[in-house]
Amino acid sequence: MSIRLSLPAATSLAFLACAAIGASACPADQNTDDDDDASDDDDASDDDDATDDDDAGPEWEGTLTGSVTGPDGTPLADFKVILCAKLCVDDNTDENGVFNFEGIAPDLYVLENLFAPNGAPLTQWSRFFDFVRVGENENVTLESPLIVPEITSFDGNLSGPQTFSDAELEVSFDADNIEPNDSMPDEIAFGFAAVAPERWPVGGEGALPEGYTIHGSWATVVWDQVGVDEFNVTATLSEPIPEGREPVWVVADYELGVFDKLWHEDPAEFGADRSTVSTVAGEGLDRTTMWMVASRPETVD
Repeated sequence: MSIRLSLPAATSLAFLACAAIGASACPADQNTDDDDDASDDDDASDDDDATDDDDAGPEWEGTLTGSVTGPDGTPLADFKVILCAKLCVDDNTDENGVFNFEGIAPDLYVLENLFAPNGAPLTQWSRFFDFVRVGENENVTLESPLIVPEITSFDGNLSGPQTFSDAELEVSFDADNIEPNDSMPDEIAFGFAAVAPERWPVGGEGALPEGYTIHGSWATVVWDQVGVDEFNVTATLSEPIPEGREPVWVVADYELGVFDKLWHEDPAEFGADRSTVSTVAGEGLDRTTMWMVASRPETVD
């Protein structure tokens, strides 16, 4: 069972990122003008009417500026960053790793990278993923750089039961039950890397629902391979989750984030102590993206 975690102001997706997530994730063309309907906006009698539906919308003056680096702090130049809400826009970083979006409408956006640095294999690099709000004609500058997670250990051409582990995380799944990402349609590959606390999603006012606290985060590859309830995960935390709080898995989901402003939630349970958190039997995680162990106040039945 999975639950959607809601963030404010649900919206719909546009088209720029369709190739990254697959055509099935893209809505129909938002231009309702079918070019054949004599009664629509193509009517020659209205195309030049300053008061008709062909008028341009408001010219927004919002901006979003930030920077991107690798794990070692080196700026990533000519690196594509995408910003998605009602519409998607992208920008390539300059020689200092800086991106700048201009003319941004007020909304809560998903901000992420789509590709690996310098054309490297997608098995070696994961993605950052965050929510960023831009207010009406607001100039937003991200104080900390976005850091692209590097995956130093991974395996490809996987089939059958698999287990990956280090001191913090153990992941098991059956590769035969996993659907590949469209960017690597002929191969299942997997690897993960811990995301340091200073790189956890911040998202301004709405990164996580009120009362949630992140205790650990991991980036995976290949991004967005899907297997419903397939990824069985156990995390060993550096500190126990305090009494009075219950664990929950929070997962980055591109479609939910852009369409509905949602994180994806999966149930979790404690292991031998409050420092060990696992997925519930038969209810594993659904996709390889960013995984977070969070806690929230205990639910009283």
